[in-house]
Amino acid sequence: MLLRAGERSPCLPFPYPQRFVVACLDPVGMVEDLEDADTQALQEARCITPKRYIFYLSMPLDLPGPDSQWCRYSAYPVAPALRAIDRELGITPDMVMPIAPNNRYAKGRQPLRAEPTFPFDNCFFW
Repeated sequence: MLLRAGERSPCLPFPYPQRFVVACLDPVGMVEDLEDADTQALQEARCITPKRYIFYLSMPLDLPGPDSQWCRYSAYPVAPALRAIDRELGITPDMVMPIAPNNRYAKGRQPLRAEPTFPFDNCFFW
């Protein structure tokens, strides 16, 4: 089921699990919510230009009720590029899973398929 931006789920007061979502993070709002938010942190947050990010929401980590304000998810970032090398953690650029129709760097694995077809041909799960 696809929902338009700002449209609520007819059955759930939070997004359906096992869906791709676009999130725009609010740096100022996130800093304001901190108990010890200081002036410098707020000034720096105001300098950040918010961007949109694609995530895959796997499963809810909470069992929210109809009046719940939050529902945490196990979320996986989706990126149009390979991961950066992190020798300390043993991460190499090819430690990604392509999302079909992308099939680069699959190393013999089948790319993950979305239904409906994922609209970008260059994305990976990190």
